[in-house]
Amino acid sequence: MSTHETMERRRSARIRADFPIVAYQDGVAHHQRAVDLSCGGALIQRGTQRPPPMIQRVELHLSAGQTLRGMARTVWASNGMCAVHFVDMSDADRLDIAEHIDRFQGRRSRH
Repeated sequence: MSTHETMERRRSARIRADFPIVAYQDGVAHHQRAVDLSCGGALIQRGTQRPPPMIQRVELHLSAGQTLRGMARTVWASNGMCAVHFVDMSDADRLDIAEHIDRFQGRRSRH
């Protein structure tokens, strides 16, 4: 991978996170935790060494009562962690993620 490709992948803001995410594999819900979030994807703590599917349906539970849904492509998986790229998510849900990141960064900059 070239330096340009790496920089392109990291262009969107990322935050450390800790919220529930449900990933569906063969119709079975797997409850996991997102530990990093950007508008383009997330880093997921899976709690299992079993390889994740290449494409999976996900539900992000960013806050009480706010569930975002979409499809995610596995970028890499190792040691119970999995990086995913959101490949099918509504523009409204991506905007909700961006606003969540902005709120987090705003709180952090005031401290």
